[in-house]
Amino acid sequence: MRYLIVTRLGLFGALLAVTAVFTGCATNGGADEPRPLADSPAALGTPETDWNRSVLDRLIREVKGDKPQTEADSQPAAVARSSATGVGANASTTPRPMPIAPTSEGGSLRPKVGVYIDDGGQNSLTAYQFVNALEHKAAANGVSIVKPDSLAEAINVPGVCSSSSPAKCTQSLAIYPGIRSLLIVTPESTGRGQMTVSTRMVDTDFGIDYDAIETTLDLDSAGSVQDMALDVWSDRVLGLVQDRISIAPWFTHTFALDGDDMYVSAGRDSGLVTGMVLSVRDAGSVVRAPGGRAVAWRPGAAVGEVRIKQLVGSHLALAEQVSGKMPVPRDKLTVSQ
Repeated sequence: MRYLIVTRLGLFGALLAVTAVFTGCATNGGADEPRPLADSPAALGTPETDWNRSVLDRLIREVKGDKPQTEADSQPAAVARSSATGVGANASTTPRPMPIAPTSEGGSLRPKVGVYIDDGGQNSLTAYQFVNALEHKAAANGVSIVKPDSLAEAINVPGVCSSSSPAKCTQSLAIYPGIRSLLIVTPESTGRGQMTVSTRMVDTDFGIDYDAIETTLDLDSAGSVQDMALDVWSDRVLGLVQDRISIAPWFTHTFALDGDDMYVSAGRDSGLVTGMVLSVRDAGSVVRAPGGRAVAWRPGAAVGEVRIKQLVGSHLALAEQVSGKMPVPRDKLTVSQ
């Protein structure tokens, strides 16, 4: 059975989830009752769906009464890189700084990375090791990890997404739970004291499906991946993720309405704070390489503003409209300058 892993959405919670030769290229509502989701085909650019109202209605009911939360401490951004061909106790690393979007409050904003581990065991030790390693290194690499249960409810929505093929519904996942990147990790033991790990990354907003990369990790005498190997692997993978999603500045989306307010797919763990103002952007333009791959996004003009009025757990926030256009899910929200 496949094991889903992606970052915890405040109230959903739970465990979700080197060297390597990294190669690869890309191909190309109301007080007691919320209003309907802003999920029209025109807003999402996808076939009309119901978006599993029971899940979101429950979320909205439960979050009423939550008190605003303070901003989480910002973590320094750094990445450990390995240049060896096998990862073990003697693997060497070289630090490399990672870009993190600054905010007017002096903190930083962290994009969300969803993780899907396909290892044939829903609660296997291997799956736990990979998720734990990625979560442990997330802050240092300027990202926020979304774990299994948080992503499971978003994926298991008939007509929208299948738990067995999350890569086919990345556009929906970009809006809710708001992941910027999807990591599909497939570990496989070679039986020779090592494990081969295939790591595939999908840019959810721009539809870039990068080729999988193969990584070899050393196992200990008990058959588990060595801690040092996991440490180097997770740093390497998350550094690569940050490199790839840096084609665009940090942004997020709205996904549901509550009266005149709206829910945003980012929260405290992403670096948002109450009172922060986000700009609603026009479509902007995507810069593509000669082969067609998206290599940069230039934000369009600001056509509206919303203000964060309450942080709802770690990964969601409630916002109010300040001026201009009321955002729909497909709109990108960036930090106001």
